[in-house]
Amino acid sequence: MSRAVVIAGAGDPCPRCGRPTEIREHPRITDRERRRPYYYQRWFYCRNTACRTSTIVAERYRIFNTPNLVPPLCEEVSATDLAAAGSSTEGPPW
Repeated sequence: MSRAVVIAGAGDPCPRCGRPTEIREHPRITDRERRRPYYYQRWFYCRNTACRTSTIVAERYRIFNTPNLVPPLCEEVSATDLAAAGSSTEGPPW
């Protein structure tokens, strides 16, 4: 018994064979997903039987259940910040 619902339409292309994939989602979010640190709301399945790739997950569909596990946003670092932190363009000290 499959726990996924197939969504109509073509998904992202398979990274290996390039064919369109099948879009799959959870029919409902259960306690099983809520107990995990994160789960994927949507994922893709390659229907090409000759392709070795079957399941493809995209980070944009990852849902975090605990707020402290959400990765921080990247901050831009300027050259003056690097200089103040002691970074230089020289190689390592060894």
